[in-house]
Amino acid sequence: MHRFNSIPTTRTLSAANGDLPNQGSSPTLATGGWYHLGTDGIGILSSGTNPAGAVIVAINTTGLTNIQVSWLCKTIKNQSSRDNSIALQYRVGTSGSFINVGTTTTYSSAGMTDGHSSSTLTETLPVGAENQSVVQVRWIYWESVSTSGSRDKISVDDISITGSSSSSCATPTGISASGITTTSATISWNTVSGASSYEYAVTTSSTAPSSGTSTTSTSAAVSSLTPNTEYYAHVRANCGGSTFSSWGTNTFTTNDSTEGDTGNFVIMTYNLLNYPGSTGSSREPSYRTIIDAVNPDIVVCQEVLQSTGANNFLNNVLNYSTSTYSMATFIDGYDTDNSLYYKSSKFQFISNTAISTSLRDINQFLLKHIASGDSLYIYSVHLKAGNTSSDETQREGEVDNLRAVTDAFSAGKYFLVCGDFNIYGSSESAYQKMITNGSNANGKFNDLLSLSGSWNNSSYAIHHTQSPRTTSFGGGATGGLDDRFDMLLFSTAITQTGGFDIVPNTYKAFGNDGQHYNQALNTPPYTMYSSTIASALHDASDHLPVVVTFTHTSGTPMLAPVQSSASNTSATGNTVFTYSSVTTGATTPSVTIYPNPATQSFTVQVNADDALNTPLKLYDATGKLIYQVELAAANSETVKVDVSPLNLAKGIYFIHTQVSSPVKLIIE
Repeated sequence: MHRFNSIPTTRTLSAANGDLPNQGSSPTLATGGWYHLGTDGIGILSSGTNPAGAVIVAINTTGLTNIQVSWLCKTIKNQSSRDNSIALQYRVGTSGSFINVGTTTTYSSAGMTDGHSSSTLTETLPVGAENQSVVQVRWIYWESVSTSGSRDKISVDDISITGSSSSSCATPTGISASGITTTSATISWNTVSGASSYEYAVTTSSTAPSSGTSTTSTSAAVSSLTPNTEYYAHVRANCGGSTFSSWGTNTFTTNDSTEGDTGNFVIMTYNLLNYPGSTGSSREPSYRTIIDAVNPDIVVCQEVLQSTGANNFLNNVLNYSTSTYSMATFIDGYDTDNSLYYKSSKFQFISNTAISTSLRDINQFLLKHIASGDSLYIYSVHLKAGNTSSDETQREGEVDNLRAVTDAFSAGKYFLVCGDFNIYGSSESAYQKMITNGSNANGKFNDLLSLSGSWNNSSYAIHHTQSPRTTSFGGGATGGLDDRFDMLLFSTAITQTGGFDIVPNTYKAFGNDGQHYNQALNTPPYTMYSSTIASALHDASDHLPVVVTFTHTSGTPMLAPVQSSASNTSATGNTVFTYSSVTTGATTPSVTIYPNPATQSFTVQVNADDALNTPLKLYDATGKLIYQVELAAANSETVKVDVSPLNLAKGIYFIHTQVSSPVKLIIE
């Protein structure tokens, strides 16, 4: 039983300063100290002489997981002057500060009569308390309403602490895939101390297998995979005999087999929670664990504090043991900022442009995809927080500023918006203004998820990103996972076939298994991710990152695919082209365009001895594919193209076929 130097008036995390004296077993005695109350448990009462205090129990959790603590509280003597509260805390070892556990199990004597008893209260200790030689669990008692007069005597009773047996064999970490092709990959993982061998399995299910292929190495080559498919790499350690660790799991996606595939890449958006702040260095190992698991090619961050934070995340997290990542030019705006990082082997940074709003800047990052040469605009947002009508109005105004930029785009632009939107549901005006046509349908965003109504809904649990915590530490929100604040939304060109495409089933709130609605993420059991990943996400931030995998197919249309037919009609009813096939007996390959320059429409005539089943393609001056139509096997092909539905800007374009060199076309 512990005491403090002065009476706590908050749920202090500080260690106590000594022992609280025992005052016997009387429920009515009003002397400060602790009481053994028989069937009413252990009573505690604070006074100026004996500033209580805490009930503390030390346990050994070696070989145990899923440590559950149950108890109940009773009001023994309510003195109607000041109110007192009791809540659970823990620490590993015998020194240092304690950590709060739970927000809904705090007991208060406010309004209670003598003899009142709570129901059984239960909390599961975080994974950091598992497999430890000494864990101290305490029930902290403090003065929650301070006026004057006597304090209330509260007891703790029916304490039960249990755990599940586990092996001392650690779960493999750092599971990743490299050398990914359409049908093969190499998976690797970190060495586990004490492991004599490992088992691995690569499946299309997140459910851990019952067994796997044995190896003494920390890597394995896998083959006979299916192109453009998300796989789960499962690995567990064998520490001798039948002592196995839990399975560690990470995902990867095989490349697309489509001709011209230029490889997959992963984009991750992550609100870092006021990084670095005062706790940045202690959170960096958790960030590194997350980055190691996701292996993103582009990382977009919010709540970055000035250039110091931007550079620290690059050097202390992303490039901690490598030099893979580069940082986009950083702009220090009002309040917290956005930063972007990219693998320079895959992308070239072009520009960062700040879009001013009534609060924080929205940043427009422009990158060039090296393999394809295509440009990708990425907008990072951190909209106004809060659920009042004025908060919603302010978010709507911020989105108006964003749409003023994207509404200037012509069709076929690749862009996305990501970040912390602080939006609570589909009916909110800010969300609707992003996903509806507005003044120019080319500027709208598309949501891959169809989630109607309020998103704080257990049916949408697997999509929630805030908060992975139920206890407060280092700032940030608590309350468990129940809000979908973090998202990625995409331009229409991205959602259409060709160019930048989203690999199916790769969009996810990373770390969310859908089983932790209103719970802390590090609360066992874990059904899709390891306890190491869950703990890192819990400790690093009050948001989960959102990830998605892209592929890029060069030589495919930016518009919807066009097949040979009598005609093709746009969504607005405008004829895009008319097509005819005429045998002429021509023997010299040639391509003729008329009129050239063109304004409203132009006609392309292809003459060849055998035109083959070849595509006719229209590129802009940067080499970006604008339009495509297949030519049937015939001696003469005529294709008339109506310019207006294609939204072609004035300038120089090129017509390509397999039977002729490129021919220049001018649009006026």
